Amino acid sequence: MQKITLSGILFSLIPLLAYGNPYEVKPDCKIPVFTTKDTTLEYEKSAKGTECSALDAVLLPGEQINILDLEARPIIPVEYLLGKRVLKGYIHQDFLENVIDTESNKPLQQPKAKPLPLKECDAILKRCLDEQVPYCWGGNNFEAIPMPVDYQFTSKTSEENPDALFELRGFDCSGILHYISNGTLPHCTKDLKDAGQIVRKFDCSKVYPKWQREERLSKLKSLDYILLLTPKGGHVLVVYNGGLFEFRDIKSGCTFTPGARVLERFNELFEQGKQAGKSEIYFITWHSEAKTPEAAAKPLMKEEKAKTSWDGSFKKPKPVFGNKENKEVKENKESKDNK
Repeated sequence: MQKITLSGILFSLIPLLAYGNPYEVKPDCKIPVFTTKDTTLEYEKSAKGTECSALDAVLLPGEQINILDLEARPIIPVEYLLGKRVLKGYIHQDFLENVIDTESNKPLQQPKAKPLPLKECDAILKRCLDEQVPYCWGGNNFEAIPMPVDYQFTSKTSEENPDALFELRGFDCSGILHYISNGTLPHCTKDLKDAGQIVRKFDCSKVYPKWQREERLSKLKSLDYILLLTPKGGHVLVVYNGGLFEFRDIKSGCTFTPGARVLERFNELFEQGKQAGKSEIYFITWHSEAKTPEAAAKPLMKEEKAKTSWDGSFKKPKPVFGNKENKEVKENKESKDNK
């Protein structure tokens, strides 16, 4: 029987580190990483965006890779960080000119950059809406990244739209957070749960009264995010300008939900989690300026709007649904009235 020691337990808790000779993405450069070494890839396209499931991420300046086999040209296997996890992927040899040797024998590290200031983040989200920047699975970039000629992208909808061409431009739901955080937030909904401070949590299998949903939503501030995690994946929305910003999918693209419809959008998200089963929704704050007066100036929902649901007070009302005991009392009362 193996002896269990404290040092052994602590060692098992340390996340996997990839040692080697890391290469860092140069300033003003980006590198697309694919999940496969194949060069013929399928994608879907609509007027609002593209989705190529083989695209795993687009690495930003300051992010690092380990080159596993430099001789395997033109498609080179690499390791890179996604949150605290080390993943393997593939890049094209043409993108090697976008990295610089760190000349160190250290594990892969997160970018040392800080998240963009609150005003710049807001300006980026506004630009996405103004320009209707397309949704792109795995993407986090405004400008299209030219792809090497070795890659052949085949559209699943080419028969319906022969002019549909793959363009690596745009963001997905977590990609926009990755971008405005300068790579400090992981480009993966699963890892976003541990990337900030959880301020609220919802279990989608439970029932929450309307007043409670409104109260919790009203507490969110600029750049906080709402994270839905399901067994098959997740989705994330960002608090912006008193509403919700999101890159939803290739059909909807970049969307904004104004404050008056925030509860409706949250309920849709909650129902989506309920249907998926074993799902949770988290309210997470992460930006250092989230508690400043400027961030508080445009909360997700004005507190006054939430108050009107129970006579102008955050005082907890008597539950009228979602509580088994009160539901039974209500049913007994109705049966007596009918006699």
